Amino acid sequence: MGTDIYVDLEDPKRVSDKSDVYSYGVVLLELITGRKPKYQDIDIVNWAKSRIKQALEEEYRGFVDTRLQSFDKIEMKRMVYCAEACVYSRPQLRPSMEKIVLALKGHMPNLKDLHGSTENDTELPHITINKGISSSSTERFQRIFTYQELTIATEGFSGKNLVARSSQCQVYKGYLNGETVTVKKYNYMPGKKEDVFDHIKSISSSVHHNNLVNLLGFCNEGPNRLLVYEFVSEDKSLRSHLHGNVTSTLAWPIRMGIALSIARGMVDLHELYKPLNIYEQYKDDSIFLDGNFQPKFAEYGHGRFLSGAFGGHSLTVNYAKADVYLFGEILMELVTGKPSNEDGVNIAEWAEPVLGMALLHKEYDIVDQKLKEFNATELIRMIKCALACVHRYAHFRPQMSQIAEVLAGNAPPETLK
Repeated sequence: MGTDIYVDLEDPKRVSDKSDVYSYGVVLLELITGRKPKYQDIDIVNWAKSRIKQALEEEYRGFVDTRLQSFDKIEMKRMVYCAEACVYSRPQLRPSMEKIVLALKGHMPNLKDLHGSTENDTELPHITINKGISSSSTERFQRIFTYQELTIATEGFSGKNLVARSSQCQVYKGYLNGETVTVKKYNYMPGKKEDVFDHIKSISSSVHHNNLVNLLGFCNEGPNRLLVYEFVSEDKSLRSHLHGNVTSTLAWPIRMGIALSIARGMVDLHELYKPLNIYEQYKDDSIFLDGNFQPKFAEYGHGRFLSGAFGGHSLTVNYAKADVYLFGEILMELVTGKPSNEDGVNIAEWAEPVLGMALLHKEYDIVDQKLKEFNATELIRMIKCALACVHRYAHFRPQMSQIAEVLAGNAPPETLK
């Protein structure tokens, strides 16, 4: 092929000037099939043309490299769709690199949205992919589900798939296109002044971030009003890892990584959505951890995700500073291993003076006893950040960007004052 391509999924603009979307699709075909661009005088594009239709139906025999002992079918599906759109679409209908990156990273629920005119692509708002954020463009990639589809996905909203219920909605585990999803079925309340479904749909549709449990699509058919999210499980929450019946505890490096990821995620979200309170509360039971212990917030725009409660902490006044306070509580939980609220006592009430004394006397008996070891320098940074976050007066609390820098060791704790 003679074309060098360098693609960074964190920055799609870093594509060599000598390459184009078509040639990137050819590279994807090479990765999928294991074939050379040209083998026995047969071009890979011509060889794959008749076979890729079968692969689009998730029948991969005779198409995927036989040397692969195993592969993730969902990731393979994304790659096949991207390759097909890049190579076999007419030039004016080929997707932009931003679209391809969104699809490969799993941020495009309907992969058929890869096809579109360049005129439409130029109308796409800027997407800051290196921060894992997309804003109003997210709505273009959210699927509209039919009520019948979601009925089938949840096996008729069966009791065995029921995860939780509240006065406002029922939450179900469902299966769509081979992926596990969370389906929230809202009660129909005609004439109600403030509609919970519309409120949450509006906020969930406005933001997409790697640290959020993201909205995949919705159904709005008369009284049938449902939201479909990425799947989260209660046993994957930060609370369950810290305080649940688990056989092992979170090691110190993992706790530090969780704290940093939450802080950086909050910085991103605060910067992009300054005028909008996108989450009304986030606590240890509304932060979920994926397989790599990367946190995802489920509590933006409403109360507890799995119970569907509407409300929680009211952050309409200086919500960013209230977020900082809540983050301080989470840091205290990571340090002490104690729940945020025990016997009606908030963790900041008792932990603030105790942690202050620990720093003063350099005695850290307050640290979670389940931790076999910890990094003392990082511990001190985390404690100082926690104490600064829960300052009694909001205007003395630091910005999330300052906290992230101190936690990472890029700035001294004195900068928090």
